[in-house]
Amino acid sequence: LKQDNVGSPWGFTNGGIRLNDSTTTSFSNFSNYALAYADSIIPVPMGKELLVFEGEPTPKGNLLNWSILISDKADYFEIEKSKDGKSFHYLGKVNAQDYNETGYHLLDNNPYEKTYYRLKQVDIEGKYKISKIILITNKFEGKLSIYPNPANELLNISLENEEVLSVEIYSNIGALVKVEYNSNQINISELNAGVYIIKIQSDRNNATYIERLIKQ
Repeated sequence: LKQDNVGSPWGFTNGGIRLNDSTTTSFSNFSNYALAYADSIIPVPMGKELLVFEGEPTPKGNLLNWSILISDKADYFEIEKSKDGKSFHYLGKVNAQDYNETGYHLLDNNPYEKTYYRLKQVDIEGKYKISKIILITNKFEGKLSIYPNPANELLNISLENEEVLSVEIYSNIGALVKVEYNSNQINISELNAGVYIIKIQSDRNNATYIERLIKQ
């Protein structure tokens, strides 16, 4: 640990993080260095060097954009994502470019319905900073088509820009009567005539669609 001035907070000599609760032992009363036992470590938020960090949903996924000043001496950036804004995991890495003011982009082509993002900026000395957290909300509205409906034998399922993972058919009292996987055509000839509920799960974030089916 290093203390810049007497009475100032202790910090790691490699920067990028600070101590929340710690016990320090100085080498001497006149030393600005110390050993520490940290109970928790907190990322230091980015300051004015990060000009912007934002994102927007697009048809191909969530597009993240950010820019910095050249004075940051940034080496690379890492984007992290989360479902709850608390537990983050690695999404991707972008190398820094040597320009006065540079715009950066990263596409998340598999976002959640609500996705939290944060940016980790690492400089050439290995020091890092963590940005503010941003939230992007998506509405997954795949175009579903089930035909024919009413149906007697073969039922076709079409999902625009998505693949069918599973199809579950329930009776009007909620009993599961048929299950198919990875198929867009289902033979329902063995089902009794009546009204059914069909539940379809797609490959896009396990989105679920529910429709009413009439068996003739």
